[in-house]
Amino acid sequence: MVSGKFYLLGAKWDATATYYYKGSFHPNTMPLGHTVGGFILNNASAPAASLIGNPSPTAYQQEITISTNRVMRMDDSVDGSLTSTNSMDLVMYLDGYSDVSLKFRHRESGDEAHAGDGIFLSDDNVTFVKVYDLDPASTAWQTVTLDIDALASANGLALNNSFIIRFQQEDNYGWPTDGREFDDIKVYSKPDLEATSLESGGYTSINKLWKGFSSPKNISLELDVATRSGVNNLSLASLDFNYELKDSGGTTRWTEPSSQPWNVDAMTVQTNALYPFVSISAATKLSDLNYTLHATVDSQNDLVEAWENNNEITMDVRINHYSGSLWFDNIETEVTLTGWSTRVANSPTQHWITGTGTLDGQAFSFNSLKGNKNLTTLDYHLDASDATIINVLSPDREQISGVSFWRDGGIDLSKNGAYANIKVLFPAGLGVSTSSREVLEPTYTFNSRELSPVLAPIGILSDSGTFQVIEESKPMGYTATQLTWVSGSGTFSFAGSGVWSVRDDLYNALENSAGQLVDPAMAEKKSNAAYYRSVSQLLSDPLVETGANGEAQLSTQVALDQIQLTAHFPYGVQQAWGTGSTLVISRDLIDGSSSWLAGLYGSNVDVSYARDCFPVLECSGSNGVATLQCLVVSDSFVGTDGGLRTSINLGYGKVFWGTRWDNQPAHSAIDFSDGFLYIPGHFIRGDLSAFDATDQRGPAEILLSGLAVNPVDPKERPSKTNYASGLADYAGLNLRVDSDAVDGDSIIGGTLTGQWPLTGRSKYYLRPSGVSGIHEAVFNSFPSSLTIYDYNFGFSNYGLSFLSGNPKDSRINGDVTVPYPSNITMDFEELELDCLGELGNTELANSNTKTLEYWDADIQPLTLFFAPKASSTCGNAARVLCMGLTTQCANVDQVLSGVLGFLSSGDLGAPADQIEGVASRLVAPNQIELAGPGNEIYYFNPVANPYYNDYSMTTNTSGAPGWINFAGNLDVAFFSDLQVQFHTSASTNSAIANIYMMGGWPNGTNTFFTSNPDEFDLENAGFPYASVFDYYEYRNP
Repeated sequence: MVSGKFYLLGAKWDATATYYYKGSFHPNTMPLGHTVGGFILNNASAPAASLIGNPSPTAYQQEITISTNRVMRMDDSVDGSLTSTNSMDLVMYLDGYSDVSLKFRHRESGDEAHAGDGIFLSDDNVTFVKVYDLDPASTAWQTVTLDIDALASANGLALNNSFIIRFQQEDNYGWPTDGREFDDIKVYSKPDLEATSLESGGYTSINKLWKGFSSPKNISLELDVATRSGVNNLSLASLDFNYELKDSGGTTRWTEPSSQPWNVDAMTVQTNALYPFVSISAATKLSDLNYTLHATVDSQNDLVEAWENNNEITMDVRINHYSGSLWFDNIETEVTLTGWSTRVANSPTQHWITGTGTLDGQAFSFNSLKGNKNLTTLDYHLDASDATIINVLSPDREQISGVSFWRDGGIDLSKNGAYANIKVLFPAGLGVSTSSREVLEPTYTFNSRELSPVLAPIGILSDSGTFQVIEESKPMGYTATQLTWVSGSGTFSFAGSGVWSVRDDLYNALENSAGQLVDPAMAEKKSNAAYYRSVSQLLSDPLVETGANGEAQLSTQVALDQIQLTAHFPYGVQQAWGTGSTLVISRDLIDGSSSWLAGLYGSNVDVSYARDCFPVLECSGSNGVATLQCLVVSDSFVGTDGGLRTSINLGYGKVFWGTRWDNQPAHSAIDFSDGFLYIPGHFIRGDLSAFDATDQRGPAEILLSGLAVNPVDPKERPSKTNYASGLADYAGLNLRVDSDAVDGDSIIGGTLTGQWPLTGRSKYYLRPSGVSGIHEAVFNSFPSSLTIYDYNFGFSNYGLSFLSGNPKDSRINGDVTVPYPSNITMDFEELELDCLGELGNTELANSNTKTLEYWDADIQPLTLFFAPKASSTCGNAARVLCMGLTTQCANVDQVLSGVLGFLSSGDLGAPADQIEGVASRLVAPNQIELAGPGNEIYYFNPVANPYYNDYSMTTNTSGAPGWINFAGNLDVAFFSDLQVQFHTSASTNSAIANIYMMGGWPNGTNTFFTSNPDEFDLENAGFPYASVFDYYEYRNP
């Protein structure tokens, strides 16, 4: 078959077919459907008149069949006459057809062989060529099949639209003496199929621009397939289609098969338009430029392969598959091409490219760049000859190694990579100026510097010039000739030529103005950091590193000249140093192992401390401020936060504090021979502080920190748990006991304890606010018993900590005994003292129940403290032991609570004793249920708080126990409430306890019921002792 022709033959009888009929010597035109020898040809109807003479290849039947009992017979109508020649012409329209066959059945009846017997072909209706001889004769039906294609070709004939197949017979007798018959005449093409057209979007060649590897690469196609079925219905279970993409070298880069059933009616030419959507996998790399798309139709073995010589069709596809990456040297950008062309004809690599892109989220566009595509990665790289520079907006501020920077003015992309003006933000606290020492900038710009693939500065950035540099944690400035930023580590170095004191000009200006001040002494600036005024030489170039929180951390080494400072804490301490001092700073911290201030050996430093109580107490005395003269015996070691520690000698040092009314000290420690003077630092690095920069406790954390003895580091800070240990050196003069060789003394509640040895951990630090530290007796050295406030005390331990002269924590443990009628001993711990040594609150060492002997009352102690009387004087400041407690009594179900004072005599206090805040009465319930006869209940509503009777107010001749006293209103039936007072046992151990009910008594015009009840019976007597001999007379008048 010829490519492009897929129609089956539209074979038909031509209107000019002729035959000789019996009885006639002349040929007659035989229109299709007319009778031949009295029979109708194939039962076929005559074609439409418009088709006669111009038959269509598809308009009528595609085969001519004369059935067995209806045949086309050729013979002579006159026996023995002249020889007659019969012929029938089939005019065929065969232009473009192939595989054309003629098939018919034939028999003869005594017909001799003649040259005119046979099948003849003609392509011009002029010259006919005999291609088949009907002899040898056979009276039996024979089937003949002729290959028209081959016969025409062998005889130089063209298959055209005037092609004639002639059936011809020659003889001189009629049937059955002579004659030939023809039946089942068929002209057909063999079954075949062909891909006739392949397009995409109406184009037979296409261009594709594909990006990346994340999505399939799709092509929408239209494939036309023509099928001719032949003489039978064509039904294929699976017609296979294959789409194959081949590069310019013929290598298959991608293939996609499919299949579907295929059905065509017999003797039909059928054209089907298919619309396949082929999808090349996302991961497939198409690195060539020119491809061929092959579409193949295959019936496998359902049709003879030799007949399928036109079942493949191709389409040219020009493909630019690129990754989406465009490289400017080592800078990768993401781009989308909107146009491209080859710079060299058919080059898969050298292109002009136009499109848009992004760099770190910032958009840019480009036009006609010289791009070279890497056929392995499909990335584009800018050609070395491309001179384009693309400016891209800079992303927001970014960081590298903790340092923030900008790309000032955007980023320039070119064949050389990415360049920008790098504006760096120095770590917090670092400032640089190229001119002024007073006004420094937090930023600096390095012009036109190369960027890394992540658009960060590369390596080391350095500029030369004159730079003034200050890192604010230290009051020093540096003059540098070179500024270097190592971007990978976040460090800045300054090749230095000098160092100066940032505040020296200010100090000088203040000192020079002394004569103009109201108080010339104000011209002296007190500062713990004043030794930086003497900085004289830069021993190592400053290096600034970036801390974890973006802060500047300075490392350098400087030398200092002779200097003197007056500290602001401890206030007013003056100290001087000689030449040869060195400070080594590492990441903002002073290296205590390598830093020192050269001490002026033999010089004196005076340290003053307050001996009096502050705030001033009622019985405070006044000895004023004491000053200890300290002899310098060492260099000053420098702590990490800049604090200074110097060894001193005292000779024989005595410390007194807590001045009492008689100017005697409440506490003392004597016989110190040496110590350490510590002037606290002035700086704490942020990551070492418990507080942020806005917290007002920050300065206190620096000034109150304790400097460890070894190494030289402030290990104890107020925010740390070890601060309470008190083992470090603190601001002021630090005196340690160490070997238990120093004695201590205290006055407790006006009682002298005598001297006792101090423990080795006892230590004191002195400054203008007073004495702080640990004041602790060696175990078992403190007096085991003392009489204080006329109470008998036992002591198992004695120790106090002080802060600025005031006791803070107590380790005073022991017991106190109250004699009969109470007869109790209370164990206590952590007994508190005030600045003058007077007793205050204490903790109960246990919660054991106690019994007040005379009252036979069980009490549950809750709190214990000592309270003064209103009548106390400085010379007689006796305090009363007081106890918060709960208890119960007979006939009352409720628990009673209150605070009782226990006098040193053993009796209970009363309002008349004027113990501050303690009336020694219990809290009354709102209502008490009293049991009456049978099951009767009486409701008693107290009007006064209950109290134990005062032992000293009774003669107690009978030895009866004490009682508890109630006053209130008793609800009785049929009558108004009765105003009653009753006594009942304070013990709950008695199964039957009496209630003694009375009407109360008057005191002048006052009674329980007419005055403030808690101001009645101020002695807590419980009966009218002035008018009766004893309580039992009151109960039984």
